[in-house]
Amino acid sequence: MKDAYIILGSPGSGKTNQAILLAEKLNLSHVSWGKILRGREPNIKIQLDNKKRAYLIARIIEKEIIDLQNNANTEGIIFDGFPRRKSEAVLLIKMLEKHSLKLKGLVNINASLCFIKANFKKRLVCSLCGRTYDYTIAPDKPGICDYDKGKLVKEHMSEPKIKSEFNQFLEENQETYDFLKNHANHFFSVSGDEDDITTFSNIIYKLKNGVRENYQLYSKQSSATLPTKFGVFIINTYLSQVDYSFHAALIKGDVRGKTGVLTRVHSSCMTGDVFGSLKCDCGQQLHLSMRKINKEGCGVIIYLFQEGRGINIINKVNAYSLQAVGLDTIEANEQLGLPGEMRQYRIVKDILADLGVKSIRLLTNNPDKINKLTDLGTVIEDIEKIECKPNIENEKYLSTKKNRMGHKLSYVK
Repeated sequence: MKDAYIILGSPGSGKTNQAILLAEKLNLSHVSWGKILRGREPNIKIQLDNKKRAYLIARIIEKEIIDLQNNANTEGIIFDGFPRRKSEAVLLIKMLEKHSLKLKGLVNINASLCFIKANFKKRLVCSLCGRTYDYTIAPDKPGICDYDKGKLVKEHMSEPKIKSEFNQFLEENQETYDFLKNHANHFFSVSGDEDDITTFSNIIYKLKNGVRENYQLYSKQSSATLPTKFGVFIINTYLSQVDYSFHAALIKGDVRGKTGVLTRVHSSCMTGDVFGSLKCDCGQQLHLSMRKINKEGCGVIIYLFQEGRGINIINKVNAYSLQAVGLDTIEANEQLGLPGEMRQYRIVKDILADLGVKSIRLLTNNPDKINKLTDLGTVIEDIEKIECKPNIENEKYLSTKKNRMGHKLSYVK
């Protein structure tokens, strides 16, 4: 029995390129619905209900499977662009069983809407038939459509249209992913916001380690109304079933079932949040986030107890003493034998799932946080900066975050 792999991902997420890389690495044949569609009549995707469309596409895909099954030189088949809907997934599973293919890996490329918008700007579209081309599937002749020889121009899809298609995909993809993971040996999300090689390495690592993301570690323990000087919130607490660690969330308004919920994922900083330290901007960011969310009337602050970027308060204070003699925040951690960044965000997905939040607008300046959250399956629609002006005590700290950690900061050099 040969293996089958499926790569899911929104249009513009880079899933086809990942499928191509995986096919080369694992010696697989590649079936790309996007590539098939580019070589057929343009009207194949018009105005059919989902059931009829699923059967039509499934017949085309099965022909590809039959043709590829005769190739004894490959270890199996990888699919991308199909299935998109659960109805298509049901048919594909039946086809895999019929043709003695075992679904070994299911990969969900989770790219933020910001990343997808940027990718759409790079696309070319045929001025006659509407076919699209990008770096994963290029035309045979530059600037000319393979089908009707029409001129290729830059695709001009409005941001509202891209967002609408993105949200539609999310609705369809969650149901598809939940169905398919019951038939797969390994299944997981990876961040699509990183470069192709990093994303591909991440996929290979998770396949090699047999990752199965089918568990919930944290569950809600308590809830109450919390009036604050920034507004009235609901506070929930969450407890890990594994190590009994705990975290909290502040909720403003009705977030259940919502997309694009304004969200701050904030790691605890006792010195800044509680004592008002001037050595960092953590307390300022937290309070500014609370003000923004209260003003919007709807949002979430996820408060994670992982002091000092995960090194704990004892090591953090030791790091402060090293910074006092000239080391920056990264060097101080390393002097203590610790990495500069140890934070984990597994809890975020569980909290958002408990709250029924479908996607978020993330308040952050930190690209590493974006990559880690999307890698865990959190859907990010937009990134909103949450920058505070520096003072004489934290200017070096903020400069280190910008220049050594890649934070998007405009007030420091």
